[in-house]
Amino acid sequence: MKLVGDEPSSWCNNDPPISYSYIQQVYWGNGLFAYWELKQLPNFALAVPVLAIVLVSAYNFMWFHWDYVKRLGLVDNNMLGIPRRPILAVRHYRVLPRECFVYVVHAASLAIFALFFMNIQVATRLIFSASPLVPWLTAMLTTRYDKPPVPLSEDDSLDTLLKVECRSNLESKTDTILFQEKIDTELGRWLIMYFLGYFLIGTILFANNLPWT
Repeated sequence: MKLVGDEPSSWCNNDPPISYSYIQQVYWGNGLFAYWELKQLPNFALAVPVLAIVLVSAYNFMWFHWDYVKRLGLVDNNMLGIPRRPILAVRHYRVLPRECFVYVVHAASLAIFALFFMNIQVATRLIFSASPLVPWLTAMLTTRYDKPPVPLSEDDSLDTLLKVECRSNLESKTDTILFQEKIDTELGRWLIMYFLGYFLIGTILFANNLPWT
């Protein structure tokens, strides 16, 4: 805020005179590596799990669907004689199907931008509100591989069957990811503990007006 007679802000001399980047840098401390300070380590620890989920899964997606990714999804592999990866292989490696390419690119771009340019503790809020990738990946990594899927109709193909919830969870009132169901991977168990801890600790801190995002 400037009063009559005060020196104008430096952004007024820019061409064009846009204040957004000035406010971001001066008042919010944003910029390339601007937030990379030792005192921000707790905030980095807060954001690292979500960033790791996105970036590692993006790498795995590129490795698994490389023939599709290197053409940016613009050319059908079938036209080039490259067979589609079987849905069972997609499920075994716990990567998203190739149709999710645009979502993977979007989430990875947000994660990289947040890591290098933003106030890092906002990364969780940004990614969860802007991308469905983390909930999809978490569901995939915490669902047992041997659980049979429930069909949407009697005529559904295997591709469709493997994209929906398993029958036992839908038919049970208690058999869910938090109660009774056994997760078959160490990573899945860590993910459950992370989300439960984030929910409990975040609720306590936020309700007491303590820093949280």
